[in-house]
Amino acid sequence: MTLAVSIIIPNYNHAKFLQQRIESVLSQTYQNFEVIILDDYSTDNSREIIESYREHEKIAHIVYNTENSGSTFKQWNKGVELAKGIYIWIAESDDYANVRFLSLCLKKFDKNPKLGIVYTDSYEVNDENLIAGRWSRWQERLTQNLWTKSFSEIGNQINSHYNYIANVIPNASCTVFKKGLYLDSIFKNHVETLKYTGDWITWFSILMDADLCYCHLPLNYFRFHTNTTRYRADLRLSNIAEQYDALRIFKNSCITNGDKKIEKERFNEIFSIWNPKLRDLFFVQHRSILKQGLIVDKLLVIKLFQTSLKRLLHSIVSLIKVSYPFALLKRNKI
Repeated sequence: MTLAVSIIIPNYNHAKFLQQRIESVLSQTYQNFEVIILDDYSTDNSREIIESYREHEKIAHIVYNTENSGSTFKQWNKGVELAKGIYIWIAESDDYANVRFLSLCLKKFDKNPKLGIVYTDSYEVNDENLIAGRWSRWQERLTQNLWTKSFSEIGNQINSHYNYIANVIPNASCTVFKKGLYLDSIFKNHVETLKYTGDWITWFSILMDADLCYCHLPLNYFRFHTNTTRYRADLRLSNIAEQYDALRIFKNSCITNGDKKIEKERFNEIFSIWNPKLRDLFFVQHRSILKQGLIVDKLLVIKLFQTSLKRLLHSIVSLIKVSYPFALLKRNKI
């Protein structure tokens, strides 16, 4: 029998969640798969947990890095190169899945050979597995919200209407994709340089040549906790730089035909997170962000001028408020 699915579990310091993740993979109702566990030089007790599964018949590879790679997408590439399956499921080590997840995704592929990606809705859960809501609620602001029910769509349609401005696939754990399309991606090596947008660029690349299927059932549990890099203020500028770079890539790769209101909101959202002062532009990283941003957001200079003017006016008003009581005091003395 041809091996259908290679399940890659890239781990870094997720010992707390690792057993739950592995068990949710091994207990899938669909069983034609292999498991590849990649540890990126964890400093917790992840190795102890991983080693307890070494003799399991489904474990094809266990690979420990001798130093941290610095990018989960390097681990993705390593795992896919080792994979023997037709399809790939990158099961992030802090998430977990419903036992029917893989079965449902493979049935969708069987019905439509044009599909490159199948993914499901996700529950957001915290460190204690408490459900905060469904990920699909974030799509409610879209003028044309496809994510209220299951659907299949031409990949380039998803790219040009939605994916060019915001990542419509919340995380890898809810996604199964064709290995061949991943290996053929022109961005396969580029994503290794990224920390935040490698998945977004990967999905966009696959959908340039294949269709997408979304299942509205929440069969994935997406861990949302304070240890993720999105919370680290010191990495904010790198995140913004990657966001603008991704938008530049998409702008050059497809004819955009999306919701202009959402596009404007997205540009404003990125700028508000960046929100530089004029003196910041003397620094190389800020100038690089500006250069990338101007390619996709033609109003960026206006936004910079407006925010700088607001800061100046705020400073003047604050100075007047501070100076006015002293002026009154001086007058009263006279």
